[in-house]
Amino acid sequence: MDHNYRNNGGGSNGSRSGGRGRPGFGPSYIPPDPEPLPKSNGDASSRIFAFVDDLFFAAKIQETARKLNVKVEFVKSESDLQERLKENGEEKPSLIIFDMNNANAKPLTLIPKLKTKLKRGAILAGDDWHDDPTHRHHGITKAVLEAVSRGEYEEISRFPALQWAVRAL
Repeated sequence: MDHNYRNNGGGSNGSRSGGRGRPGFGPSYIPPDPEPLPKSNGDASSRIFAFVDDLFFAAKIQETARKLNVKVEFVKSESDLQERLKENGEEKPSLIIFDMNNANAKPLTLIPKLKTKLKRGAILAGDDWHDDPTHRHHGITKAVLEAVSRGEYEEISRFPALQWAVRAL
């Protein structure tokens, strides 16, 4: 069998991309890195809070925040968040991230309380959106939908991997 096709132009295997792969298929899409925000002074108050205790998830959030020059604070409980919000004074959070596997997050009681502490347009985001009422994380779905129906938030999206996001009105 003739295997000369393997040796054409540096082993491109007939693809136009110049790399390895199936003939006729270009390189995979690599999204561009977002432009970082201008550097702020080190003592600026945080506007992003995360109820995350998973080390891998926290590392990904920290790396993204570092690349974008934004400050993220990881909080353990509602009282911890309240304390940080008092330290910020008039500066209200613009994003709060909930990891439903964090037992201390308590989003079912916290989401309704947060409305008064968020500025208009602030985003709440989390994971484990389940429409099945028998699922152990269905409570978050119910709490978010109730807050949306009361007109406190608008639903931005539900993502295929069970994430969700709402915006404060």
